[in-house]
Amino acid sequence: MNSRFSPSCLLWRLCLMPVLSLVLAGVVVAGGESAGAQPANAPLTSVEDLPPGSLRDQLSVLPAEAQEQALRNLRELGIPVQDYPLLRVDPKGNLFYEERGLLPDQPPEKP
Repeated sequence: MNSRFSPSCLLWRLCLMPVLSLVLAGVVVAGGESAGAQPANAPLTSVEDLPPGSLRDQLSVLPAEAQEQALRNLRELGIPVQDYPLLRVDPKGNLFYEERGLLPDQPPEKP
């Protein structure tokens, strides 16, 4: 067997293995993005385009400017629909994640 092409060879370790790892990682990431992302043919143009839930409810009571900001962020960031139940929106339309159950409920700190 030619030792130049054995898995223990320096060429394999330094060159081919990192390239193979990156290719495989790209396949996994690409698969994850397409699985839950909003379909390209169904852009979010209004609050009514969102699935029913707390995010839609929060956006529906915001001013039009804040709604547009939040919808723009959802489109540009490509947030998967599965994450919508974890998303919250502030009065200016900025999105943030709120994950409950990670820490025990604590009373607010007193000033």
